[in-house]
Amino acid sequence: MSEQDAKKKRISDLLDAEIEVAKIMDIVKCSRSLVFKVVKMKKDGEGLERKAGSGGHNLKRTPEFLERLEKKIKEDPTKSMNRLSNDFSVDPMTINRAVREDLGLTSYTRTLRHLLTEDMKRKRLTRGKKILTWLKGNGSIVKIFSDKKIFTVDQVYNRRNDRWLGETKEEVQGVYRTKHPAQTMFLGVVASDGKKSLPSFSRPGRRLARRLTTRSSANYRGKLVGHRMVLHHTRRTCARSSALPTWLIFGEGHVALLLAGSEPVGFAVWGELEKKANRTPHPNVDALKATIRTEWDNMSEEFLINSCKSFQRRVEAVIKAEGGHIE
Repeated sequence: MSEQDAKKKRISDLLDAEIEVAKIMDIVKCSRSLVFKVVKMKKDGEGLERKAGSGGHNLKRTPEFLERLEKKIKEDPTKSMNRLSNDFSVDPMTINRAVREDLGLTSYTRTLRHLLTEDMKRKRLTRGKKILTWLKGNGSIVKIFSDKKIFTVDQVYNRRNDRWLGETKEEVQGVYRTKHPAQTMFLGVVASDGKKSLPSFSRPGRRLARRLTTRSSANYRGKLVGHRMVLHHTRRTCARSSALPTWLIFGEGHVALLLAGSEPVGFAVWGELEKKANRTPHPNVDALKATIRTEWDNMSEEFLINSCKSFQRRVEAVIKAEGGHIE
């Protein structure tokens, strides 16, 4: 029984009990017209339940209308529902239902991607197959992933997902941007067994290969070395550099250049760290560094292990996509 039919049944019972119309409206929370409609139905001897097929017919979403709408969408898939409703002079809900129910379409968010040429796709596919073969044959080796990222003192803002719950629009606090925000570069090194390096900062633009050869990099060795390991890094300049210290090769003589978009530091660690470290703006770089250190230290081993585990699945996805985008 539908909600409307239940209301009619309740009104009928109250009418039989000789309850006044005003009180029935207050009890059932209905309009006066519905009460008198039930009175008429009882007087005419009609049933209170709605008859199948007795509803109004759809006068807008005709086959001709749907054909024109589908053609319009194919001409410009980026056109919004509101603009389509204006073009067809119908209610936006009519367009919404026609798109979802009749045409079986869904409105997706467009994402910013790197341009991949056919030559780049072939290289990604070849590289992915080599990496996957190596991963399957070296499951016991601890993999170390590294990457660098520039953090700014400004607050991170997601236009689509960031919301503010309030009673009025005036309560909403804005997200402010500075023209040239102060920034610092952070080097992140994580291992597939959940370990991570000590926080390391440098000025933006500094070459990672030079950074790794300094004495201050000894904390990576003490923190990460202890088993058979292999270093994976995303920067071509670092992977080709002859200045890499011997302890970073870990006796394996292997520095793998990863597939862009598949390394766990890039697709998992940076997003989690930036979300927490830049949740609010910072007054200066020192405050930013302090927050990054705290959030980096609080990053759990379980999260790092699960992120590194997903690396092989993402490499397999690259191969399945013939070297193309995987998300």
